[in-house]
Amino acid sequence: DISPHTLTMLGIGLDGIGLLRDWGVAITRIDFGFAVPDIERIAAAGFQIAVNASTADAALLDSLSSVRPAGWHNYYPRPETGISADFYLRQNNLFTARGLDLYSFIPGEISFRAPLHMGLPMLEEQRQANSYLAYVRLKSLCPLTSVVCAEGAILPEHARWIETFDRTGDLTLPLTGVDNAAKFLSERPWRVRVEETDYSWRLEETRSNRLPDRFLNAAARYLGSIQMDLPGVGRYQGEINIMRRDLPLSCHQARVAEIARPYEPLVECVRPGQNVIFE
Repeated sequence: DISPHTLTMLGIGLDGIGLLRDWGVAITRIDFGFAVPDIERIAAAGFQIAVNASTADAALLDSLSSVRPAGWHNYYPRPETGISADFYLRQNNLFTARGLDLYSFIPGEISFRAPLHMGLPMLEEQRQANSYLAYVRLKSLCPLTSVVCAEGAILPEHARWIETFDRTGDLTLPLTGVDNAAKFLSERPWRVRVEETDYSWRLEETRSNRLPDRFLNAAARYLGSIQMDLPGVGRYQGEINIMRRDLPLSCHQARVAEIARPYEPLVECVRPGQNVIFE
């Protein structure tokens, strides 16, 4: 981040900005205080230009069309000041419609930065979310964005699941309370059927003669529960369904596992035809 005040503090001014290259700076994110001609001078000095994607408007981006700036969003230390998902999407459209690079931020989960040490989310809804959930949510909202951790580090398993998601598109879903009849789910990725239904995600190639060892149903077929079709539905027996909403209990299905509660919102990040991996 640079502003005219930054350059004054560094003792170089706009005329000496080329010194930043000698110090290893390649990209400058423009803060308030620079006019368009100033930004063009900075770009001409050999720097890639980024602007604040959380505050930029169409007029600014059009005035910098020769520079083609990237958009870097803000992150927000103070609770209840992060942006909303709807606003995030509207701002992103300004950049993606012009073919400009875009960077979004998720909070860390091992160490937290000053000044408040309460997380650095971009979306307020993600202030207390785990980094894996936050990452997948942002990529689901805007596949064209790059996602960066704003602070500290993330848990090793989350880094591994994110790498898998980026490399293959497969979405990892951690399970708990797994019945013996559902342990086969951890053997390989499973493809979600291409038909999107309101009630559940159906998994291909899971039909079989398996039956649960125990019928540990909850008070309903809750969102995030893994339900297995029972013999009463004929050829569908054994088919696995991931519940997308709460429904009443049914004599045709039994719960055989559930997505671990911290990851339950991932259910709405699943896409038709996608592979899911159960751990």
